[in-house]
Amino acid sequence: MENRQIVSLLARNHPGVLLRIIGLFTRRGFNIDNITAGVTQDKRYSRVTIVVEGDSHVAPQVVHQVMKVDDVKQAVILPEKDSVCCELMLIKVKVEPSERPAIFKAALTYHATVVDVGQHTMTLQATATPNELDELVRDLYSQGILELARTGMTALQAGDGILSLDNPDSPEDLLE
Repeated sequence: MENRQIVSLLARNHPGVLLRIIGLFTRRGFNIDNITAGVTQDKRYSRVTIVVEGDSHVAPQVVHQVMKVDDVKQAVILPEKDSVCCELMLIKVKVEPSERPAIFKAALTYHATVVDVGQHTMTLQATATPNELDELVRDLYSQGILELARTGMTALQAGDGILSLDNPDSPEDLLE
């Protein structure tokens, strides 16, 4: 059965690390459905979330391959049911002033925020699971979606589980 597999990893925050990780996927024939990367609480490291479609054998292969990259320090499979998964979306819709209340209501329903209002447009920002964002897109489709940008999924283990290397050397390591 094909489904979404999430791999979370910590890697040194060095130039070229993400390129080497992506290169592994290309050489091995894995298809990346979504990849996000960003600095962690310790600016020496980046967290990379990789989402691939496939059966339960794909994620362990991905973990095995990414651990071959010297700068990757830890990699784990995150079962979606045991993880906190979110994605950010900006969506601009066509709207006349008389229709704005309906868009505000949709924003409220999906816990989105109206971040910009033009003469004939409104832009919403929503953070939710990919499936919830898909629902918002479906609801706003008839309104007329003019632009849409999604960050891709990022995830952390739910509960007390953590993916961590060591403590930062100083408070400055926590800042960008």
